[in-house]
Amino acid sequence: MLANMELDGAKIAQACGGPTPTPTPDTEHRGTPNDGSMVNSVIIYDSTGVVYSGSNANYKYSGNKIRDVLYSLAEVWHSSNPDGPRIQINVISAQEGGDIGHSSHQNVLDFDIRYVRKDSTEGPLQLPSSNYDQTRTQDLIDLFIDTGKIDIIFTCADANLSSSKINTNYSSTHKDHMHIRFTNPSGWN
Repeated sequence: MLANMELDGAKIAQACGGPTPTPTPDTEHRGTPNDGSMVNSVIIYDSTGVVYSGSNANYKYSGNKIRDVLYSLAEVWHSSNPDGPRIQINVISAQEGGDIGHSSHQNVLDFDIRYVRKDSTEGPLQLPSSNYDQTRTQDLIDLFIDTGKIDIIFTCADANLSSSKINTNYSSTHKDHMHIRFTNPSGWN
């Protein structure tokens, strides 16, 4: 659905209720997720369909092309879930990337996203949980995958999600969030 969408950051941000992004040179994602950095980062602002729920406001930096995809996803997600919840981001990266105490997130391709709750509220959820909404979490995963810009998604086995992009090898560290890794935008059309 989103794979062929023309992405204009300013139009997307306005449509999602977020601030109009300041034009910047394209973000450079350098190195690997486990040993990398970035130049020309942008902040992911709370807007219609997406909210930064992390405890450290210094870890809400991303690349401009990934931001545009995320705002597009948020708009589609909100139109399907107008009563909530928004896409909840726990961690992205520091302003210049690098080590933030995680084994990855260094070149700013990785996002930690909370699982969707049945009660549609925004807040943490530890799996297994009777309040876990597997159907809407799968819908959210599918929305990301449909962009054609996702490399891999780490989840726990208890999430019971299905995709060739899903990896449950790190289940114990992903009981309260999914770890979504974008492909490097330098290779995007």
